[in-house]
Amino acid sequence: MRRTLGLLLALLPLPLAAAPPTLPNLAQGKPYTLSPAPNYALCLDAGDKTQLTDGEYSVGYFWTQQPTVGWGSGRPILITIDLGSDQAIGGLSFSTAAGTAGVGWPQALFVFVSDDSQQWYDVGDLVAASATREVPPAEGYANHRYWTADWRTHGRFVAVAAAPGTNYFFVDEIEVYAGGPEALVVNRGVPVPDLRAAFSSKVLTAKARSETVADATRLRGELAAAELTAAVAKPIEDQISAALAGTQQPLDLPAAKRALYPYSPAQRQLLAARAAFRRARGAPAVQLWNHNRWAPLSPDQAPPAGAPAARLEVTVAGGEQRGAAFCITNNGPGDLSVDLRPRIPGATGRPAWLTVQQVEFTGTQAGGPVAAALPTAPRTADGWRIEVPAGLTRQVWLTVDGTAALPVGGVQATLDLGPAGSLPLTVQRLAVDLPARPFLSLGGWDYTDGGAYSGVLESNRDAVVAFLKQYHVDTPWATGAVMPFGVHDNDGKLTTPPDTSRMDTWLTRWQGARYYAVFNAFSRPLADNPPARRKVTEWINFWVAHLRKWNVKPEQLQLLLFDEPHEPTGDQVIATYGQVIRAAQPAVQIWTDPTWSDPRQGDAAMYNVNHVLCPNRPMWMANRQLFEEFYLPRREAGQQLTFYSCSGPVRSLDPYSYHRLQAWDCFRYGMVAMYYWAFSDNGSGDAWNEFATGGVCYSPQFLSPDGVTTSKHMEGIREGLYDHATLVLLRQRLEQLRREGRPEDGTIKQAAELLRSGPDAVVQAAGNESIQWADEKDRDLADQVRLQALRLLEKLR
Repeated sequence: MRRTLGLLLALLPLPLAAAPPTLPNLAQGKPYTLSPAPNYALCLDAGDKTQLTDGEYSVGYFWTQQPTVGWGSGRPILITIDLGSDQAIGGLSFSTAAGTAGVGWPQALFVFVSDDSQQWYDVGDLVAASATREVPPAEGYANHRYWTADWRTHGRFVAVAAAPGTNYFFVDEIEVYAGGPEALVVNRGVPVPDLRAAFSSKVLTAKARSETVADATRLRGELAAAELTAAVAKPIEDQISAALAGTQQPLDLPAAKRALYPYSPAQRQLLAARAAFRRARGAPAVQLWNHNRWAPLSPDQAPPAGAPAARLEVTVAGGEQRGAAFCITNNGPGDLSVDLRPRIPGATGRPAWLTVQQVEFTGTQAGGPVAAALPTAPRTADGWRIEVPAGLTRQVWLTVDGTAALPVGGVQATLDLGPAGSLPLTVQRLAVDLPARPFLSLGGWDYTDGGAYSGVLESNRDAVVAFLKQYHVDTPWATGAVMPFGVHDNDGKLTTPPDTSRMDTWLTRWQGARYYAVFNAFSRPLADNPPARRKVTEWINFWVAHLRKWNVKPEQLQLLLFDEPHEPTGDQVIATYGQVIRAAQPAVQIWTDPTWSDPRQGDAAMYNVNHVLCPNRPMWMANRQLFEEFYLPRREAGQQLTFYSCSGPVRSLDPYSYHRLQAWDCFRYGMVAMYYWAFSDNGSGDAWNEFATGGVCYSPQFLSPDGVTTSKHMEGIREGLYDHATLVLLRQRLEQLRREGRPEDGTIKQAAELLRSGPDAVVQAAGNESIQWADEKDRDLADQVRLQALRLLEKLR
């Protein structure tokens, strides 16, 4: 499955930015290579192999024109031009467009030269070099040429390693300007053998520099406004200046290392300056404070003025896990190491129902550092250890497990942080038990059937499966490799059964799953002739018979025949294969995720052949009335509805509105399952280090080659399942009481009204139509409504 939602064509093109001086173009007509291959459909053609050096610029809306070469994913984009021989080079021009429909300006265009395409010399960042003359507009669609004629270097090969600003990246022409003879003898510095490694280091260095400069500018503004005495302000200013000087040092962060903030000495120094500034303003050395656990948090964020003393209250039902969080701001002159010890009357040590996690800030490709990773804090003899660098605000996440180890009733504890202070923790375990398996099924294209897929590797597959089971994933996904066709004769008869080993291994890993979903990825409509139909019939009959040996029923098998159909060919693939499969095995579920922006434009035969329709939730949110009018009657007619979401990059998405509230929308619409792209897709690298990944990270968990760690996004998914289960239990209890003839008292009326209006209020609360984490929104209402539901369940026992 891939993200293939088209860009909206909404604006007319603006004129090109001012062109550079006319200079000899060494790249004219020269060959080049592209890695990865272009993959944006609206401008994809055979000419992509020659169009970047043919001298022709696009006219019209940039990414719909054939002279344009485009990508919808990939990082870095490597464009390597062969000039044929060693040439004196004076500069470069790169023509692109951005500013609308999710297309951003490139973060960097790193240029390298080489004599042999093996050893590379760093020339510079064309984005930075061009900015001395002109920058693209901050808002709105525009064409722009990044260029410089101030470089002096030489080489046969010129490589541009581009860091796209978003998923999308486009270029229509590259020019390499001839330099003077003096350029042939310049010292090009120390060569690097690996362009991708050099790219990662340069991206990290540039990212750390830009973040530090922005933070230093902000701190200097606050320092000036504070009107401190010169004696107090000067040491702080000196620290800021030292931090800025340190940004010139290159950073090296190997792909195997986590990009934890602060990831540069300059950032650490600036945080220390921030701590000194706060002390100068009268702040205590350590501050403990509450901050909504789902809201974004910045590394140097401080408690609001007049914030009340920190305290935590957690209410859980049996069988669920719930989180709570508080913040520690270190305003002291040095790093802080805090031992957190829970103090519970009549008990010693760490309670079995409590886990403490140190929230880590990780760097992101598209934005600043985010507080999302939730590794378990190192354990001490009777608690956990929390590390807080000077100037940093560290969030601490507590997970309370409502299992048998936590008795019904209340626990009043104190979290002792030694010299840093303490705060009260109130835990209430209600006399309500959620089912061991949530009512809502969960899946997310984990592709754990074998081989390697993006971030799922032989080294971590078992850990991934175990982790996903802990988070109630009960619809695992496999690639079509688990259902090969075997050998068929010319009449379509199965003559040699397919190899079942990959399917058997997958079923072993996922014994007891609710459904087994397979992405078959058929690319063409099924031929309309008896041999083709017989081949598919005997294929599906074989696999249904084989699955019965594993006690897997036909209705547990879900087939995604073609991904995200949004044009006639995809609809035809699903309709032609689906009709034959249904005729042979009517219980096998045909499962489709249509992405028609107007679902009425899809082929009725495609829709009708499905047992399960899974529209994209962000698309639904963007046009609720249209999607409701189209899909809800199909639910009433017997088709199952589910939701999936596949936006990214994942760390820009709100773990509350995007991840947790999808389950609430499922309850509102009577949906039976939900999915997220994707538990396997970490950008083909390490979710802990986005700077070294080759693509966009979508995995909600922190997926790395050596294991998996939970996150706020993953906790949002799991808590959404528990929210949904709570609402279903309340609805079932009301239905039972009505069947029993119980009179409608005030509690029953209150419960009915909560079910009628509560989910709508949660989803429609201010800001929740936005899936972006940075946007303001009401993130409190879901907990308020689910607590009301739990207390009503207690009353209605």
